[in-house]
Amino acid sequence: MPPEPEEGIPPAHRQAIGDLARRFEWELTGDPAPVPQSVMNANYRVETSVGVRFVRGHRAGLPRERLEREHRVMVWAKERGVPVAPPLADAAGHTVNSLGGRLWSVFPWVPGRSLLRGTVTAREAGLLGAMNGRLHRVLADWPPGDLHRNSELSWDTEKSIADLSRVDDLIRYYPAQTEEQLRVQGWIRDQLELLEGGAALPAAEFQGVPVQPCHGDPHERNLMVDAAGEPVAVVDWERFCLTPPAFEVLRTLTFALLLDEPLLTAFLAGYRTEHRLAAETVAPCVEFWWQSQLHNTWAYRDRFIKGNRAVEQFFPEGAAARRRYADAGYRAGLAGLLRREAC
Repeated sequence: MPPEPEEGIPPAHRQAIGDLARRFEWELTGDPAPVPQSVMNANYRVETSVGVRFVRGHRAGLPRERLEREHRVMVWAKERGVPVAPPLADAAGHTVNSLGGRLWSVFPWVPGRSLLRGTVTAREAGLLGAMNGRLHRVLADWPPGDLHRNSELSWDTEKSIADLSRVDDLIRYYPAQTEEQLRVQGWIRDQLELLEGGAALPAAEFQGVPVQPCHGDPHERNLMVDAAGEPVAVVDWERFCLTPPAFEVLRTLTFALLLDEPLLTAFLAGYRTEHRLAAETVAPCVEFWWQSQLHNTWAYRDRFIKGNRAVEQFFPEGAAARRRYADAGYRAGLAGLLRREAC
């Protein structure tokens, strides 16, 4: 396994933030502070002479043109009634800056808080559902052009098996295994058993499900609310992509831990105030989402191969969701509920 990352702000990030200050022609008035719960990107709260800024060092592998499109759709969505805090441009008009081998962007700091997984109230679930519906309604009019399909819509069963087997081996031969590592290994082996036992279907079976432009990641942490609990910003648009709306609804319900009552029906009631799902897509999308999650190995790979401890929070939730969705009766019941409450 790779070494664990060191604490603190990497010197390269401090240098990049200083370079951004010069490009944006402001002074730093405080020490940059890492934003809690950042998983894939390097996010900082930066105090400057012109106010507080949110500075993001984008994860590796995102091309500039994809980030620039993300920034364009944020502006476009704001013009159509979605609360958004679009990026700021530097003195040369750029919203994406390459510094130290990484791409960086600067956003206004949005006062407020994100919803927090595991503490979402029924009212907040309704707000999140309504915002999901508004996003689907508004983004349906975005000209898709060459917009890419959501990466979660395709998979390779043999690769998923190989990835999980590799992680299983890493844990097996790691010296002084902890109880937590053994628990994770059990979840990995449960997933392998499903993949190898006939539950897996090829992604090609779902390619006829209609897709549209979607936010791509509209979970609880990406909706910010003010002190009164009212929505003020939808953030994190980097997964903007083509996705079936019902698939994205299931993604949000699962990741935000909203699959139980009263949160489930509160979310769906909120969604219905802004948009309606196409009834004929619901059952196929329940199966589509289940297969996508069955084949998903991202968190395990990121933790045990890349050393990203931030993803450990998703292990028990992911294992619990896979057990739930593995029940065909549960999936049928969930599809029926979505048809009644969100179509």
